[in-house]
Amino acid sequence: MSDQTTQRTVEQEVVGDQVVERTSVTQSNSNSVRASNKIMQGVYYVEGLVIAVLALRFVLRLLGASSGSSFVNFIYTITYPFVYPFFGMFRTQLSYGAARLEFETLVAIAAYAILTYLIVGLIRLSK
Repeated sequence: MSDQTTQRTVEQEVVGDQVVERTSVTQSNSNSVRASNKIMQGVYYVEGLVIAVLALRFVLRLLGASSGSSFVNFIYTITYPFVYPFFGMFRTQLSYGAARLEFETLVAIAAYAILTYLIVGLIRLSK
């Protein structure tokens, strides 16, 4: 069984009174394509998970959820490493239990979405 796939593309164009035909053949290793697709799926999965918990953190902070709750404390604890690099961007104090629009979390969500886009773009280039 062959691991290579071949794709043949034929384009026709009318130039003056003649028909010009261009044929291109592309060969790719189907195993490497499958592997890179799996890697991209994994990257998207991790990104989706990180953004989901960051969005949950954002909502909890917006509503002023107290870190005295085990669940809220868990969410704040696991998301802290992802938001930490963005603390200090805005003149706000880090305090839990007070309702606050946490811009750092929004910036983190945007930054990780852009990072994912760049990583997937690099994987696609390597195909």
